[in-house]
Amino acid sequence: MNRNHQRLAACALACLFGCATEPTPDPTSVAPSGPKADDPTATTCEPSSPQNDPVALVTACEQLSGVNINGKLDCIAGGSRSAAPADLVTACAIVLTGANINGTLDCIHAGARSQQPAELVTRCEHLSGTNINGKLDCIAAAAPSPAPKTLIDACTDVLTDANINGTLSCMRGGARSAQPLELVTSCEHLATNINGKLDCIAKAAPSLAPQELVDACTGTLTGANINGTLSCIAGGAASEQPAELVTACEHLPGTNINGKLDCIKGAAPSPKPADLVTACTSVLTGANINGILACIANRPI
Repeated sequence: MNRNHQRLAACALACLFGCATEPTPDPTSVAPSGPKADDPTATTCEPSSPQNDPVALVTACEQLSGVNINGKLDCIAGGSRSAAPADLVTACAIVLTGANINGTLDCIHAGARSQQPAELVTRCEHLSGTNINGKLDCIAAAAPSPAPKTLIDACTDVLTDANINGTLSCMRGGARSAQPLELVTSCEHLATNINGKLDCIAKAAPSLAPQELVDACTGTLTGANINGTLSCIAGGAASEQPAELVTACEHLPGTNINGKLDCIKGAAPSPKPADLVTACTSVLTGANINGILACIANRPI
């Protein structure tokens, strides 16, 4: 057992009753996999949330075969934040194939973020064209998704021109989306190469209406090249009304594509983007385009 596993094992029992509150990790960050999955510089207990079902967790880890007490404690630490620890440990130990004990423990650590660990591990187990490392990368990438099977299916079946690395990037980028199939489908039809599609997926993932957002940035916004389209998608992803937002900024007078993109980013947090843009252009007096954009973004010049 390596130093990182020893550190986590030392925290395991304390984590059953809740570690100190820590920041939620960025769901878009790339989670490493394999025997060196943990950050060697980390010193905090994991997870940040207390275990909801310690009996199920400890029982499942106790029954983990081929491991000693240190491995059992590592299992407990890794699975502590899981909403379904028994399902997680069972899936990593039985469903996942090709893994040694380190791979099983990495699976438990990576999959603990998932609300549906059995579905997650099962789908990654059947990921074609990869080995155990790719399966573990899949588990880590898709774990934050509220719909892991839908996400993985979309990244493997809908997205075209992607190798295994592109497929995994799709999973990481789309993991924040509540509608991964709609997201990947919309970005698949973007007139760009695989890199542009992956950028689209990552940028549009936070949107509540990804198809509406992508359609507006490609169909409504004029004067934009692919970089401008992607900037529109990134800027508008925070909007609850992306079509209304992009339409309002498209008609912003006295500006070019850069001003339109600034308008989209600035007005995106507004629940009423059209009203905001109209007020800053028609009600506010004495403002040039920079002043109008400052009004829209609610910032001083």
